Amino acid sequence: MADLFEMDLDSGMEFLDQKLNKKNDGLLRLDLKKAKDPKKGFKVVLRFLPNLMKSGKVGVAAIEKIISYVKLPEYPDLQGYYDSMKNFDPKCPIESLYWELKNSKSAVDNEKATQITKSYKYYSYVQILEHELEPELVGKIMIFPFGKKIMEKIKMEKSGELTGTQVNVYDPVKGKDFTCIVKEVGEFANYDLSFFKQNSSPLYIPSKDGSLKQVPLTEENGVLKIKPDFQEKVKEYLLNREFDLETHAPMRWNDETKDKVDKIISIMKNKPLNESKPKTSTKNDDTLDFFNDDNDDNDDTSTDSDGGGDDDDLDF
Repeated sequence: MADLFEMDLDSGMEFLDQKLNKKNDGLLRLDLKKAKDPKKGFKVVLRFLPNLMKSGKVGVAAIEKIISYVKLPEYPDLQGYYDSMKNFDPKCPIESLYWELKNSKSAVDNEKATQITKSYKYYSYVQILEHELEPELVGKIMIFPFGKKIMEKIKMEKSGELTGTQVNVYDPVKGKDFTCIVKEVGEFANYDLSFFKQNSSPLYIPSKDGSLKQVPLTEENGVLKIKPDFQEKVKEYLLNREFDLETHAPMRWNDETKDKVDKIISIMKNKPLNESKPKTSTKNDDTLDFFNDDNDDNDDTSTDSDGGGDDDDLDF
């Protein structure tokens, strides 16, 4: 693990090489239901933060996990998100069900398969610098769940693909602020217009009057560093968080979840698809949710009957 004040391009970025209750959980939800006009959306400015451990070292900056979504509006107790068992094992019962339905010769089964989707999700600490809808969150450290489109932007900053300069956006000295623009496109939350600011800058911490100010830097042997008398303040600020990133790591199914999945498999296999629409629309819950990253993980290119190819090529 790297030292907080001696981060380099690779510090905390190991997750780039890895495969791997909406109550008070510390998640920053960019909720389009709160926007005056979801199609116009809203803007939030964030700073991705390093995962400072209590030991003082820097841990992995983002947690990655595979999530399955099962859409069963007629069964609200079963509909929802499930951590895929492919986070731990070669196969997942939900994914196996998907491929069984998709590869069936029955058109009804093929239609049922469309009710199961899969996505890769990432979780990182962020600092809220601006928030159009919830200004009371400014200055807080929260956990930000995001999808592949934002992850690609992080990768491009690290590679220098866009600017020609390689940047670790989690670096408290030379990271970058992220302008997150979220709007509804095709009934999904879309982040295409989001961007990292052009110039690198140091981290912000609350000043005595409560406003956020950038920490002062000093140069040692040609290397910019946070001034020594501010380093302890930065550590205290980064550790002043209510929730730990690790609480959002993938979890194995407990007996309750296994029972729900068994019921889902039984319903999908044995009951005809109910073509009637539920009395109450589930659009706000299912399509504008922070997890729905414009379906950017659904590519529909794999022909492997059990999803044995590269997971990025699955339409599930």
